[in-house]
Amino acid sequence: MGQLLVIQTPGKTWRMFVESLVQKNVPQHMMRVLAAVLIVAGWPYMAHAELLAKRGGVVVNTDDFAIHHFMSSPLKIKALRENRVEIENTVNEILAPRTYNEDAPARLKLTPEEQMYSDMVVERGPLNAALNIAERRARSNFDATDSKTTARARELWTVDEKNYYAEETADFTQIFFDLGRRNFSEIIERVKSVQADLGNGMPFDAAVLKYSDDANVVTQRGSIRGLQYGRTDPVIGKLIFTKLTEGEISDVVSSRIGLHIVRLDKKTKRSKKPFEEVQGQVLERLLEDAAKAARLAVLDNLTKTNTVINEVGFDALLIKPDPLLDEKRRAIYRELGVPTSEPLPKILVEPTSPPK
Repeated sequence: MGQLLVIQTPGKTWRMFVESLVQKNVPQHMMRVLAAVLIVAGWPYMAHAELLAKRGGVVVNTDDFAIHHFMSSPLKIKALRENRVEIENTVNEILAPRTYNEDAPARLKLTPEEQMYSDMVVERGPLNAALNIAERRARSNFDATDSKTTARARELWTVDEKNYYAEETADFTQIFFDLGRRNFSEIIERVKSVQADLGNGMPFDAAVLKYSDDANVVTQRGSIRGLQYGRTDPVIGKLIFTKLTEGEISDVVSSRIGLHIVRLDKKTKRSKKPFEEVQGQVLERLLEDAAKAARLAVLDNLTKTNTVINEVGFDALLIKPDPLLDEKRRAIYRELGVPTSEPLPKILVEPTSPPK
């Protein structure tokens, strides 16, 4: 193992974290920069790192727990610390790679190809860490109480035509005839009876109590409140939301479970929820956008230098479609009447003579 660099600040130590970087051969000047960043970021470390577990010569302490949950919110970390099983799981997750790195005989003997894969996984580590650090900074810097942030949230709420709406709902009362409870001929007789009673002036609510097979008819009296179009049987939904007017009683309609006679009591149109009601959701969306933008900024910075494509290499790697199989597929589609695109015609260009 290389020289161990111990970084300390008043009441804080990141010894094990830095030791893991040393094991990965991260240059010390890079570790010093990272340490400075972490100090500025204000990590929620304890005043003194307490030992949590030890396996042979490998240890895990309280600082390691905080580092392991680097991307978790303070509330999430608090919830984890309130559950001993979660703490034990974290300790085991930290111990596993450290033990593997420490115990040379336990390591797999890798083929050259497997070693290349292992090296590539390690190679991704610094970038993955940088992306997470950038995201965490963005989340830490996000101020939900800032007036500009609130103004942006209100603007987003105003222009968004898809989210932050109370969907159209309907209240209705039904007489339900249950096909699972009665045979069809009995249901038909009951339908004729209720239609006759309604035609003779029986109030609909009284007919509900007399005829409905709804198990809760006594307490709910056939009433269903706040139904949304997409959360009911398609036939019933179409009837209620597109055909009936308030107070109107339908003819008998069928669904997957039985027959229904429905009265539409009230329909509430789709409306935008007040900003104050959804402000938290809008701010959460802005926070996620800021975190995503921070990660993309790191990646965009990597593409400042142009990427030069070697077409010969690409062409060698690219698997070309078999033209005969492609034509056979089109022939099958044509026989089945399935629309299919035809191959583009080859355009022959006559060679031109060089200018004299």
